[in-house]
Amino acid sequence: MKDWVRMPNLWITNMENPGLKRFTSQDAGVSIAAIILYIALTHEANDKSKRDNHLYGYVDLTYDELASITLLSRAMISRGLRKLKDIGLIEIYNEGRKNIYNLKNNSIDVRFGKLPKLYFIKNNAFGMFNHRGYNELSALKLYLLFIAFRSTNLNAALIAYPKISEYTGIPEYKIRTGFPVQLVLKNGEKINLII
Repeated sequence: MKDWVRMPNLWITNMENPGLKRFTSQDAGVSIAAIILYIALTHEANDKSKRDNHLYGYVDLTYDELASITLLSRAMISRGLRKLKDIGLIEIYNEGRKNIYNLKNNSIDVRFGKLPKLYFIKNNAFGMFNHRGYNELSALKLYLLFIAFRSTNLNAALIAYPKISEYTGIPEYKIRTGFPVQLVLKNGEKINLII
């Protein structure tokens, strides 16, 4: 199993339409579920694309398989997947009991971030979430942002508070609220935050 997988990051780094802003505190539970599902689908798509001869970025999973991976209820899986589809991050195709999920903008030639995988599996990282609350949502948004902006050469995400706020929708004075959970999610490779 790989330590990390490719995560398309254009949807995060596109300043004209930053995707992390679409996950709001008004529907924090659904937004948290959607981000967790996106991470899980990214983990599985990268493995299954090679293994099952699907095109790159496709994965087929049942709700039971998604529940086993993410520890989300079927209701939250449904709502989270609907949110991912509505904001244009995935396409869903029905095939019997399984759905086929296509991660949009996930081709070999697209810019990507290195999303930790082995750490999530070994440490049951999805089990660390309560699936509610502003701080948890902020932590997940910061986590994906730092992965998207992490420099391979420096092993650091060089981004200032004003830009963090612009990309995530988290007010500058509340950015630190996400850090305690963010630290729990660090993988062995460590993402250093330099502000």
